[in-house]
Formats: sequence, structure tokens, C-alpha cells
Amino acid sequence: VDNVSNNPSALHQLLISGCTFTSNTANDHAGAVFGYTNPAAPSTSFVDRCTFASNSVSGGHGHSGAFYSENGTLHLTNSTFNGNSAASFGGGAFSSNNEANVTNCTFHANTCVTVGGGFYTSKGVVTLTNCTLSSNQGGQFAGGVFSLGTSSTTINNCVFHANTGVANAAAGNHINTSFSGQGNLQSPDTAGSAGKPVTATGTTKVADSMLGTLQNNGGPTQTRVPNLGSPAIDLGTSELAPPTDLDEKPRPVGPAWDAGAYEY
Repeated sequence: VDNVSNNPSALHQLLISGCTFTSNTANDHAGAVFGYTNPAAPSTSFVDRCTFASNSVSGGHGHSGAFYSENGTLHLTNSTFNGNSAASFGGGAFSSNNEANVTNCTFHANTCVTVGGGFYTSKGVVTLTNCTLSSNQGGQFAGGVFSLGTSSTTINNCVFHANTGVANAAAGNHINTSFSGQGNLQSPDTAGSAGKPVTATGTTKVADSMLGTLQNNGGPTQTRVPNLGSPAIDLGTSELAPPTDLDEKPRPVGPAWDAGAYEY
């Protein structure tokens, strides 16, 4: 999708809902979906209830293993990125938007040769809310999320589990720098070679998240459910969370909702 519309009176919108992209390949940007919007015509991209699995990109710029989005505003919701790979940046998804909101999403076992195994952002105001990022791998570091200094990134109510930075774990297994936010959970520990806390001191709990396997739990896409006794349960902050989880169940009334994409 190279510019959603050149008509000045049209609604500049890209909407992808309830779709599955599996085992597609590309030689430059985005193994599955390349979503460019015209910076001169403010556009909004919506991706909801979609699955991106085993897509890859290997040549050229070699980034955005499954999904690439540029310019305007991105709303990425209730979707799962599983087993995608990139030759350079962003094994799962790559955002170069003015604003990106990633909510109730799962990034699992995505890989890239350099940084940002799960999610990579190069600019803009970026917010991840109630996402689960597990077993993603960055060939250098930042197996979970990599954010350039030109981005303003906030992470709330998210679970980071067993993400790895292969060549330089001390630079960050889960992330490349600590972000603003609260209600997050990460394992392994932040000390030593495990790297940095996801968010600033005091806002990230370090403990085994006790996640189950990636599977369908009755919703539109798969995720990893926290097992009974997981510290992810009731860890999140309710005023920051969306009213439903990835499985489209209402979150309960109360001050604390679960971290991650699934409400236990």
C-alpha cells in the first residue's frame, strides 16, 4: 500500500481487520504488509484482530519482518506477531509514524539480525499498552522493543518475558533504553547481563511472568496466558488499560487490571 489516496477530498485511511498473513516473503521492506501513507495528507492506519505469522524479509534494507507503517497515525490493536524475521530492524513490526498506539498485542518469537526483535520504532510518539512480548530475539540487543532517540516511547501494563539480545545482552535483552510508563513486568532480572529495566526504577516488577504457551484462548488471535499465581495478575493500572483484552473480554471493575494482552 503505497499512499492510501491521492484524492484531496478522500478519507485518507488504511483499515485492515480480521486478516491472517502467513509465510509471505519480501526482499526489502515488510514480509507481509507495507503501509506507506502520504505525509502531506494526514492519514490514519488501523490494524485490528490480525495475525502475522512466519513472514520474512531478507534483502535490501531488510527490515520489518511482517509489518511496516510510515507517516500519520497508527492504531495497532488485538493482533499477534509470531515467528516473523527480518535481516535488520524490527523482526515483527516497524513503525515510522508520527503517532503509534499499540494495544492488546502479542509479539512472540520474532527475530532480527540487529535490533528490535519484536517491535522497532524510528520516530514519533509511541505508546505500548497491555502488550505481551515474549521470546523475541535481537541479533545485537533489544529483543523486545527498540526505540530511536527521535521517538518518545511510553510502555504501560506490558509483559516482557525471555526476550534476548544475543551479541550484547548488557546493552539490553528486552529494550535498548528504559522508557516512561508503569505497571510492567519483566523476566529475567535486570541486573548484570540481563540489561535494563523496561521502565524507570520503581515502575517495573522483576519476576517470572509464568506464561503459558502461545495458543488460542477464544479470541480473534493467539496469546500467552499468565498461569495462576503469575505476578502479571492485577499488576497493571486500570486507568491506563483498554476496557477489553485481546480476547475481547471486558476487564473487571477495580483499580488493578492484569499486565499483558490477556486479562486472567
